Amino acid sequence: MPEFEMQAFGVFISFGSPLMRFTSTSGMTFCFTGLSGAAKSGSLLAALSVWGSPKPLSVYESTDNGFNHRALSLKNIMMGVDEVHDKPPEQVSKLIHLISQGKGKIRMQGSKNAEREQQEIASMLCLMSSNVSLYDLLLNKKANASGELMRLLEYVLIQPSTMTMAVGKSIFDPLHANYGHAGVAFIDAILTMGEYEVRQRIEKWSNRIVHTKLGTNAEFRFYESAFSAIFAGAEIAFEAGIIAIDVERVFDKVMLETIKVRDDTQKHRVTDYEGLIGEFLNDHWRRGTLIFDEGRVVHEPFGELIARVEIGSGTQYVSKSKFKKFLAEKSVGSAEFEKALDKSAVNLQVKKMRLSNGWKAGMTTPPVHVYAFHYEIPKEILDDNQGDGAGVDLSV
Repeated sequence: MPEFEMQAFGVFISFGSPLMRFTSTSGMTFCFTGLSGAAKSGSLLAALSVWGSPKPLSVYESTDNGFNHRALSLKNIMMGVDEVHDKPPEQVSKLIHLISQGKGKIRMQGSKNAEREQQEIASMLCLMSSNVSLYDLLLNKKANASGELMRLLEYVLIQPSTMTMAVGKSIFDPLHANYGHAGVAFIDAILTMGEYEVRQRIEKWSNRIVHTKLGTNAEFRFYESAFSAIFAGAEIAFEAGIIAIDVERVFDKVMLETIKVRDDTQKHRVTDYEGLIGEFLNDHWRRGTLIFDEGRVVHEPFGELIARVEIGSGTQYVSKSKFKKFLAEKSVGSAEFEKALDKSAVNLQVKKMRLSNGWKAGMTTPPVHVYAFHYEIPKEILDDNQGDGAGVDLSV
């Protein structure tokens, strides 16, 4: 039906999953997000119904080990995870990397000092549904989430104009009583076709995707491999009479949406290192920052002293150990941070000093290693500082 192209793409993902073993990457994750009523979960259930009863196959709540076991047990069959926005970002990140690697944890044998034989290898696709953006969830936790962004494609689905309760029931209700037959017929079609012809189909779609849509940038190898398998699988399913969906119409729609997503996510792949400074100070200025203006203490910390701001010179000092801990929480290495700002306007320096210098109440604090920045003082600090002891001369 018109406007259901992206929902149909979910079914295509299911047919593409078994063909990932013929590509250069092990797997990739897709996510349908958006408001309720866009048939996100319906598309997920339709995709899972290719292989079996969709409700039991759909994963909702699980431990990390449970996710790992399910993925490796499915091996080549698509994995479906519903309502993924309820999961911790760390768990989602691990699952995305597991799908792309296709390998579980290295485990030791209990009886001797040796690794267990690694027999569980998967090559598959994963489809998730979420009411909120997974990109936002991951980026809120990690300042540098480029690894996940290259292994995850998220599409915002909107409710088709023809979608009503009756239409939804007519499309999706039969899935709960009619399932599993398409997968058998699809695998039979692949076996009849033979591995050589399957690889040729994947190569054909790969050339179309690389030369006419996504380009040859190696960063998008996960995209290229996944789409090649997905549309080759959809084409085979169409020729076998398993589906009657216009593959070309879905392809054009998906490529258009993918280019939009790709261009939009490029800016997220560049870490805002300078912005991290402001974020750290905004988090700590009231409790742990000592602020000077023209030699006068205008704000005293009422917790552990972590940072020092000198408004006149625009210089800020932060405890190196505390800031490195903050960077680790954002998945940014301190060496990466220092190199990125080495020749920037913030004039990053590392020195040892007493953060409390000039503050009588803190004269006994010892010198510590600090990062020094020439950085515009966040407006929030200047605005919120009014009335917090401004004008009280505590300098030596």
